[in-house]
Amino acid sequence: MSLPTESEFQTSLNNLTKELHSILTNFYEKEPDSEEFRNLLGYALVITSETETRENDKQQLLNLLNQAQKDPKFAKSQEFMDKLLSRVSTNSIDDNQINAFTAMADNYGNLTSYQATNSRLSYSLEFFFRLAEFFGAIPESSKAKIQDSLQIAQRYLYNQSGNIDNSFKVGDYVISFEGDPSFTDPFLYGGNFSISYQKSDELLTSLASNFDSTQSFFDILNKREQLEKQNQELHNKQSFNGIPNAFI
Repeated sequence: MSLPTESEFQTSLNNLTKELHSILTNFYEKEPDSEEFRNLLGYALVITSETETRENDKQQLLNLLNQAQKDPKFAKSQEFMDKLLSRVSTNSIDDNQINAFTAMADNYGNLTSYQATNSRLSYSLEFFFRLAEFFGAIPESSKAKIQDSLQIAQRYLYNQSGNIDNSFKVGDYVISFEGDPSFTDPFLYGGNFSISYQKSDELLTSLASNFDSTQSFFDILNKREQLEKQNQELHNKQSFNGIPNAFI
């Protein structure tokens, strides 16, 4: 089964949101003071919050990747890696902490945070509609549509969280990794990963014309530095010889 596109995911998420609102409205009209309604409302608020958080995390990740794409020195810096991936300080883990994620919670990198948010949203969507069905709040006529939309949304979110396949696309970037797709953070689990810039435009073509689309993001940045240096040397040489350069 092929992975859903971002557009298909957004359409499915919109459908699920409409169904969620319809379920809450109908349930409120019948049993506004019931414990069941309060439970459904609580999970609906969680979904709303996580949807907003996901968009914020996505934008922060894209901002970081865009900065690295434009600045080769930053892309190769420890600062970039620290902002991208999670780090666990051994000083922050005491002998009684069995789960290292407790110590890591406040130190999520942009990539790790984005993956975690996708995973949480997927589970929250599934739980809400399972609970709604258990309470008998889903009309028979809506069940098939909800199931189809939920399947599409969850497959996309699972992929974006690193739980399906060994790569996922965010904006114009493809993030690929080796090993168990459930453990994509090299600082925590080891293994290799790469980031490729997929956007096709004149700037990228001129800087990476000798690269295939799967090459490492960092290799492309190194090549750009070389090309810019060669271009400057050519410019200086042509200026010295009095020869105009039509491309500068």
